[in-house]
This record gives sequence, structure tokens and C-alpha cells, in this order.
Amino acid sequence: MTKAEIDEMTEEDLLRKIEEKGVLDEVMNRLNIETGDPSIDYLPQKVRNTQTKPKKIPIDPTHRYLYLKITGGKAFIEHLENDAAVQTSGRVPSFFILHIYFQGQRFKSKPTSCTVEPEFNEGFLLELGKDRYGGNQRPLGSSALIGMPDQIHMVLIKSDITGDNTIVSSHFLEWRAILTRSNCSLVKSIELLGVGAENKVTVGILDIQLEFIPHFSEGQIVDDDIFNGQISLEKNHASEKERLFLIYAKQWWKEYLQIRTLHRERLVKIFAQDENGVNRVVCSFIKPLRASRLLDTPRQAARFVALIGYEKLSCVGAGERVEQWSSIHAFLCRNKGDCEDHAILLCCLLLGFGLDAYVAVGTKMKGSAHTWVVTIDTYGKVMFWESLTGQRYQHSPISLDDLPHEKVERKQNHPYKTIGCLFNDKKFFANNQSMDRVDVCKFNLEEESSWKKMSEESIEQATSPPWPVIPPLISSTIDSATASNDLETELKIILADYRADKGLSTVWDDHLGYLLTPALASYEFERTTGVGNCGNDEFQDSVRRLVPDGHTFKAYPIQFVHNNAKRAFSACLKSPVCEEIITCNGDQVRMAVRVRVFTYPESAIAAWWIIGGGIGGASTAFWLSRLYSRRADIHIYESTDSIGGRLKTVEIDGHFFEAGGSIIHPRNSYAKQFVKLFGLKQRESNLDISFSLVQNDKEVILHTYRDKILKLMQMLYFFKLDSIRIQSLVSRMLRDFENIYDLQTESFCYSHPNGLLTAMNVEFSKYLNTTLMELLKSSGMSKNMLDFANAALRTNYGQDETHAFVGSVCMAGIQSGLWAIHNGNKGLVERFIQVSKAKVHLNTKIMTIKRNNNKFTLVADKEKFSHDIVIIAAPLEKDMLQTSGFEMEFPSLQMHQTVATFVNAELNSSFWEFGEEKPEVILAIKSFYNSIGKQTPINYNSDNEQMKNLSVYKIFSNNELTDNQLNKLFKNIRQKKVISWKAYPEYSTPQLTNSFILADNLYYNNAIESLASAIEMSIISARNSAILAYYKWKGDDKKIDPNLNTFHAEL
Repeated sequence: MTKAEIDEMTEEDLLRKIEEKGVLDEVMNRLNIETGDPSIDYLPQKVRNTQTKPKKIPIDPTHRYLYLKITGGKAFIEHLENDAAVQTSGRVPSFFILHIYFQGQRFKSKPTSCTVEPEFNEGFLLELGKDRYGGNQRPLGSSALIGMPDQIHMVLIKSDITGDNTIVSSHFLEWRAILTRSNCSLVKSIELLGVGAENKVTVGILDIQLEFIPHFSEGQIVDDDIFNGQISLEKNHASEKERLFLIYAKQWWKEYLQIRTLHRERLVKIFAQDENGVNRVVCSFIKPLRASRLLDTPRQAARFVALIGYEKLSCVGAGERVEQWSSIHAFLCRNKGDCEDHAILLCCLLLGFGLDAYVAVGTKMKGSAHTWVVTIDTYGKVMFWESLTGQRYQHSPISLDDLPHEKVERKQNHPYKTIGCLFNDKKFFANNQSMDRVDVCKFNLEEESSWKKMSEESIEQATSPPWPVIPPLISSTIDSATASNDLETELKIILADYRADKGLSTVWDDHLGYLLTPALASYEFERTTGVGNCGNDEFQDSVRRLVPDGHTFKAYPIQFVHNNAKRAFSACLKSPVCEEIITCNGDQVRMAVRVRVFTYPESAIAAWWIIGGGIGGASTAFWLSRLYSRRADIHIYESTDSIGGRLKTVEIDGHFFEAGGSIIHPRNSYAKQFVKLFGLKQRESNLDISFSLVQNDKEVILHTYRDKILKLMQMLYFFKLDSIRIQSLVSRMLRDFENIYDLQTESFCYSHPNGLLTAMNVEFSKYLNTTLMELLKSSGMSKNMLDFANAALRTNYGQDETHAFVGSVCMAGIQSGLWAIHNGNKGLVERFIQVSKAKVHLNTKIMTIKRNNNKFTLVADKEKFSHDIVIIAAPLEKDMLQTSGFEMEFPSLQMHQTVATFVNAELNSSFWEFGEEKPEVILAIKSFYNSIGKQTPINYNSDNEQMKNLSVYKIFSNNELTDNQLNKLFKNIRQKKVISWKAYPEYSTPQLTNSFILADNLYYNNAIESLASAIEMSIISARNSAILAYYKWKGDDKKIDPNLNTFHAEL
């Protein structure tokens, strides 16, 4: 077609020609572009799958488009192991996602399996000259495009099954070679290089195809010589600009050093390397970024940036910290980065809001290099913005001439020590003051004696194209109202079908559903602003007016980060409260469902912190992740080289055995739920065991048979009616104990263990003031049962007497059905951490907690960590931890030293004169040992004859046993291992208890151990601490220490 023919064509003729060539069909089949802004190609997979036909693409005949098609990949040799995983299991542990940015337009591909030859098959329609040549009445010609230096930025991300993202490659594609092709189409392979230190290493090859829409006429095809000349001209121009700026920068730096030789030591950062290893002027990383309508205020922008993940880059082998400044596009694609990346993005946003903002380069108090943002208002007020936390600090400089008391009054509350330079997109200042300490620094930037300024003209020349424009933030293409209605309809269908399967009819009350809208809006408003209970009075009043007298209103709010109705409904059924509402049966039951979908830019997370890596710390991490719908960055600090805490295992004769936390009760609801949820399984056990009760080391009081019937008859004969009394007492205690599950499901929490105990049963508080023996005597128990209870206490807690509550928990162990987890109870800890996505720091013993301006600093041996909230999930005794800057009453509870001795040997039955049938368990009173138990490995399999024939015993004692003592109990001792640790508290009456709150935003999980020490108690306390910390942080006390009389009314 000639130029004259094109000029005479109508829009309809042009589109028909495109369709005849099959171009439009190809694009429509490959793309999922919503009408409107083509830069936002983020339709959820669910929406894509439900479309019956592709959406029409808004091709404007007056515009020119570049169709970029990714046809495949090859030579990604680092992912050979993924190919093996696909062949064996059909699944891969990670995926590739390709992000595209060009002239304000952002796209991303669907996830593609990480293999040696990834099967990319994606198409992207890029508008050429978007927002630059909007007034044109016809597509841009080749003469305009040849002078368009913008490159296509391609960022390849590797995302693993945990959602962790890694940049594989960052590539800038020069697309203008297509201008020389007569068919307006170009097929080529792109060599992708690594990032950072691997920027010279090939990581893979992408096969691509480029095509213009509409095509050029023959007369507009660019000659190869013209194209090569244009590219060469641009490169020479860029090189010349770099050369001139380098000359200027060297002279500027020389002048700066002539002022003071000490300036050489200051952190004046003029150049920085990006992810591709390219040296860039630091000002080129910054451009004002307007967040459109996605962020409303500068403080909201600071909060948004702070919620992006923080991660320091590490180098291979030993060495200094790796410094790599990512481009904004790469940073947003990866969704995490170092402090420089956060500070640059925040500065761009604040500039977009019209503030006079700069990135500051300096050090923190501990001397490590750091960047933050500084703003200066029209009145000269200086504000520091910490991009990693969103906190703001007003700067009031200290004068060296101030009197000592004036310096104290002006003591700074920020974490910054020195400052070397400030810069934004147009200006660069180096600190020219006699001291570079932030405390004494003045920010009158235009004063030459305080700050040495670079030429703005030189900076402008050095930062002009080819550096890409800052990409826009991505908003969701999902219509909130439509998505809410669709999801609500799906949930109603699923809920009605579920009730029908149970023989229940469903009557919907749409008006009640509508009245639930303010509550959902209030929940979301609270999450984004911290202001709780907004509009709660009106909501409660409207519900009261609707619900008739004599009827009860029950509701269960829950948040998800997806729009999968089936997944949401399945999750709801895991809550006993929600399931009770869903399966409610009655003559006048009315059901209502309300869904509200809120949309946000990019992705963000909330940060919480914990100390301790046992069951308490791990389960706390889990509960915190649930409070924030798994969007929480959780760190666990463990002093030893492995997680698990007191859930230790020990190796004997090639097999592993439980050392502590060995059994779980059948009515431990949380443990049962999580074993099922995490896909764990119960360990096989040998139920046909015999036990003996002895006193004075070897005097046998009771020796049972293995046969169940005979053993039951023996127990009835020995304990008489006490067998029934003790079972009744334990069952009542467990029934009341289970009240705590319902309370925690409704997010109620307690600041003190006594409150939690009273919530189970008001009478339980009296148990702390009486002993177990006194309780049993008052219940009419005989001496035989008292002896048995004493032996149980010695076995479980190493003590002859305890308060009645922990004693009752101990006696629950006499019930049948006790179990453990296959491959060790420690597996529960591992899964809690895995599901919560907590980051574990092993061999990190926290020795001091300091507090300054509502921030905690945790001091380890070689590192310090600054946090907002701390939850201690490990036994805490005086002198174990130092504090500074705040007052804290240390727990009064002392821990009891327990010794577990494992032996591979035979029981010396002649010592007790047992006869032929040796017991598997020996319970002792008034003896140098507390109990002896034959052990089964954590991976016990009854079909394995070797395991069945193992002869490994565990002896509990309060002191380490001598060889003479062990030789009395065993013969042929082949192996011995001794483990001594503080396993549980020293109990007393009346029992002293400690608060779960040690100080503001400092919590103590293990306060619950004053009531009882067990795996289930740790999980209960973990959830209590997580809820407590959550509501305290929000300033909402309604769920803390509730009045139980109003509990059911609030449902």
C-alpha cells in the first residue's frame, strides 16, 4: 500500500485490512487487555478463565502499536533440577513471571514453570508515543519512531512456592531494528544476563517476535545505514554526556576535598550501580512519581513504601555488604529491596506530592551505612522519613555553643548518626559542615559554608534520557462492586448446597446482608488507618432494630486475599463458631452473606517480631500471620542452632526419640487441628503395655498386666471407686478447659493468666491456692490414688506437690488415647514456621532489650535489631536478660531442672522382682528416680521388627544418676545419653503468676506456664499474646479482658 492509499482509507478500511492479515486475531488471542489504559494488564486468573471470548482490544487507527510476542525460552540451565521435579512429581517448586515496562505501560505474563526451556507464550500490545503525540490524526511514521530512544524494560522474576521473588534478569530491549524490516516484523533471540555480580553471565535466552500495527508502507522503511547511524549517534551522545559529567564530578570532588581532608571519609555518593551493574548518577534514579488516585497523602505513601519487603543483598562468600540500587521498575516487580530502594521510591512519591524531598546518605547509630528521606518545608522545618518503617522524626539541630542542659533538652529521637549528602532528581548537596553528625547538622542547603552544591545544569544533562521514566503504580482492573457481587453470589450458592447436604433449608435475608456492609467497611478502614469501631454504634442499632425479640444475631467476619469462593468457604468451616452459624437449625433461621472487595496498588505486608523458636514462638508466628491474612513479615530469634525449643529429640542406636514434650492429649483441640491442617500424622503406638507403681526405689505397690481386660480389673481392684472419681474429675476439668477455644475464636484475649483461667471456669482460680493432694482428698480419694497422683506429678513435672490446676492437667494423662506426631512433635514447630513464612535467625541469643522513643532494640552478640513489638516466647528468669530505657518486672517464676537419661540396655527386673513380665513404664515415689519408660522411635512402624525389638529406656530424675544407680536399674548398658534442661516451672501454693504484658508492646508468652506447662498450653498462650499485641497496638481494648457475662451477647 502506498502513502496516498493510506491517507484515503477510513478507520473501518484500516481495521479491515488489519483483520485480513490475521494480525488482530493473533493479538486478541494472545492478550488480555482491559479496555482503557493498556498499561494495566493485571486481570486475575479467575476473571480470565470465566471469559467466554476475548475482550476487544481498543486499537485506535490513528495510533501506532508494537506487538511484542514471547514465543519461548531456552538455555536456563540453572533450572535443570526443576525439569527433574516435573518428570517425577509433575510439579515445579518455582515459576517465571516476565514483567514489561514501556513508555508508562506495564504488563506481566502468566506464571510459567521454571525449567531449562520455559514455555513462554505471551503477547503484549505496546502503544508507541503514548502521551507524547496524542494530537496526531494518523499513526506515527518511521521518522518519528527512529528518534524515540525509549527501550522496553523486561524484568524476569523467579517466584517460589512461598511467594518469595528473585530477579533473574533485567534487560533493556532495543526494538527499533524492526523499522528496517520490509514486512514490519522481526524475529530474534535475546540473551538474558544475570543481575548484580552475575551481570556478565548468561542466565537464559528468550525468543521474541516484534510486529508493527498497522504496518508501514514500503516508502517508510528505514535504511540499515540510517538506523545504525541513529543508534551510533545516540550512543556517542550518551557517552559524551557521561564523559563531561565525569570530568565535572572529578573537579567538583577535588574542590570538596580541598575544603577539608576529612571529607574523604564522608559518605558522599555521586554514582551507584543498578541491578545490571551500570554506573549511574544517583540523581538519575529519582523522578517525581504521581500516584494518581492510588495514594491520597504523603503519609499514606510512606506507609505504602514501608510495607514493601526489606531485604539486604548478600554476596557469595565472605565480604562486605553488597550495594545494588535497583531501578524502580525492578524494585516493584520484586516487591522487596534494600534501604536505598525504599528511600528512592519514597522520595519519588513525596516529590510527586509537591514536597521538597531528598534522599539522605549516611549512617545509623550503630555505624552501618543507611539511606532515608529528608523533607524541608517553606518555613525551614526539617523532617526525617524512615522509608523502612514509615516513621517521621522532626529535626532540631544542637548547636555546639549550647549549654550542656540545652543539649540534653534537644537530644534527638531519630536513629541516624551521620549524613554525607542529599540529592533528588535535580539537586545534589554534599555535607560541608565541620561535623557530619546529624544532631548538629543544619539544613540550610543553599548556604555554601554548610553544603557544597553540584551544578543543576550538569545534573540535568547527566540524567536526561536514555534513563527510563519512573513507571506508574499499578491499580487493580477489577471492578470492586462487580467482584463483590460475583463472589457473594458464589458463596450463597455454596452455602445453600452445603446446608442442603445436611438436610437444612436456607432462607436468605437480603436486607440483613445489606446492613452488614458498614461493618465490613469499618474493618477495612481500621486496617488502613488504625482507627477502630468507626460507625459501630449505628451498625449495632440497625441490627437490633432488625432482629426480633427472643432471637439471636450471630456473625462471623473474616478476610481473605483472594476471590476464590470455594477456598474461602472451606476456611470458614475450620472455625467452630462459623460452622455453627452455617449449620444453624431452627424454624425461623435467616441467613445473610455480605462480601466487599477492596483493591490496592502493588502489594504490601505488615511487620511483627518474636523472640524464641520453640512451640510458643512458632505458634505465635502462625497466629500473627493469620491476624494479617498471612501478609506479615515475621522474624524468630532462636539462641541455639535449631528450632524446637524444649521439644528436643535424642539419637540412640541410630534412632531418634522424644526427650521433652512427648505426648499430646486427645482433647487438645489445637494440636489435633494443626496436625490435620499441616498434613502430619499420628505416630503408631503400642497400646498393650504394662506399668508398675513403686516406692522406696524398688518396692512394688502395683504391677499390671498387658492385657486390657486384666489390667482394667486390676485397676478397679486397686483403686476401687477412685477410678471412676478421678475420671469424672478430669473430664469436668477438660470440659471447662475447652471454653478457651470459643473465646479465642471470637478474638478475646487476656492480659494475665488469672483472667484466662477464670474465663475457663471461675472456680479454677481457687485451684492456684490449693494443692492437688488437697483437692483429691476433698474429693474422697484413697491413699492408693494419692500415691498414684504423686507418681504422675513426679513423672510429668519432677515435683512431689503442685497446685491443683497443673495437677489436674497432669492427671489428664491417665486417660486413654494419648498420642504423638510421627517423626517427632517438633514437626508441629516446623510447620508453624513454614506456614507463617517466618524468617528464622539461629544462633542469635538476645542478651539486652533497649527502649528508646517507643522502639525496641534487641542486642545480640554481634548484631542489633530495631523493632516495634516484641513477644518473648521462651522461659525468662532474672539475670537472663538485661533491659535499658524502660522498667520491667521480671517473672517471679523459677524453672525446675530436669534430667532425662537415655540408655540402650535391658531392664534389671531382679532389682524389683517383677518376674517374667517386665513393665514398659515404672512410676516411682520416694525414689532417686521419678519414672522409667520404654521408648519407641519418633518414626515408629509396627511392621519393622527391629524397631519393635529396641530396648531403649528414658529415666526422669531430678539429679543426674550415677553409674552405680544406673547399674541397679539396668544391665548390659550399651549406650547412655544425658539431657539436662529447665523443662517447666517450680510450682507452689499459692501460685504466683506473672502478666502476659511486661511493658508497652513487650509481651511474655510463657507467663501461662504458671498455670501449666504443655504443648497445648503454649499454643493457647501464643494465640492470646498475638491477639493481645494486635489490639493493644491498635488501641482497642474491647477484646481484652472481656466481661464474660456479655460474651454471648456480643456474638
